[in-house]
Amino acid sequence: KIIGAKDLDIKESNNDNNVFSEKLFKDIEGLNPKLQRSLLNNGYEKLTKVQEMSIPSLLSKTDAIVKSETGSGKTLAYMLPILANLMKTEPAINRKDKTLVLIICPVRELCLQILEICQKVGNACVNIVPGALFGGQDIKSEKEKIRKGLNIIVGTPGRILYHLDSTECFTLNNLRHVVFEECDRILDMGFKKELTNILEHKKFNIELAQKIFVSACLNNEIKELIGSVQRSKQPVQIGFEENCINNDFPDHLTHRYLICEENKKISVLFSLLKLLEQKKI
Repeated sequence: KIIGAKDLDIKESNNDNNVFSEKLFKDIEGLNPKLQRSLLNNGYEKLTKVQEMSIPSLLSKTDAIVKSETGSGKTLAYMLPILANLMKTEPAINRKDKTLVLIICPVRELCLQILEICQKVGNACVNIVPGALFGGQDIKSEKEKIRKGLNIIVGTPGRILYHLDSTECFTLNNLRHVVFEECDRILDMGFKKELTNILEHKKFNIELAQKIFVSACLNNEIKELIGSVQRSKQPVQIGFEENCINNDFPDHLTHRYLICEENKKISVLFSLLKLLEQKKI
C-alpha cells in the first residue's frame, strides 16, 4: 500500500507554509493527555503533511517506509507514535526494561537533533529514559548510561556495533521499535557493513519490533535493506507516489555554496552564520 498526499486531499501552495496540513495534534485520538500537553507546551499545534500521513499507521505499529524531505517534521512523525505506544504499557516502563527503541542515524548531528525532540516531547513520560551513542563521546560515560538503563537509544551504526561487541550489559533483544533514519544516507556513507553486522548480531533481535525506514528515495539499495529486514510482508509506503524513486527537495529549501581561500574558511563561516541567524540553516 502507498499512502500519498493525494489520499488526504492536501492542497499544495507555493509559500513556506505548504509543509503543514490543517489537522491539529489535539485532534489525534489515542494520545495520552500528558503527551498532548507536552506537544502544546513545545509549540506543536498543527501537523505537517508527512505527520498526518504517517501517524495513524505508525500508531497501529505498522511497518512503514516514510519519504520525507528536509524540514517536513519527519522526526516527530515517528517519535510521537513510538512515545504514545510506550506510554500505554502496563506496568509503566522504567530503566529496568532496558532498550525498547533503537533509532539508527548516519551522523552524530542528527542523533543530537532527534534526541532533543525526544526529550522535549518525552518530558511527558519521565520514566522513559532516552540517550545517544555516537563517536566523539566518552566511552566510559556511555557504558555507565547503558548499565543504568536507556529505554530509547539514538546512535550511529559504528558506535552501536561497538557496544554490542564490547559492552557486556548492552543487549537489543527486546526491541519494540527500530527506526532506520535517513537510511539512504547510511548506505551512501559506507555503513552497509556495520548495518549488516548489527542486523546479524546475536544480541540484536528485530523480529517482533515495528520497523520504520525513513528515506528521501526508494532505490535498489534501500529495497535490498528492506528485504533483509522484512522477511515476510512489505512495509507500507508513506509519502511516496507511484513509481517515485527520485530525491526531491522542498520548494522552500535553497542550496548555496561559496568558494574561499582555505585560511579564511572559519571567518567566512561565522559571517554566514551571523548573516543567516534568523533562518533555519
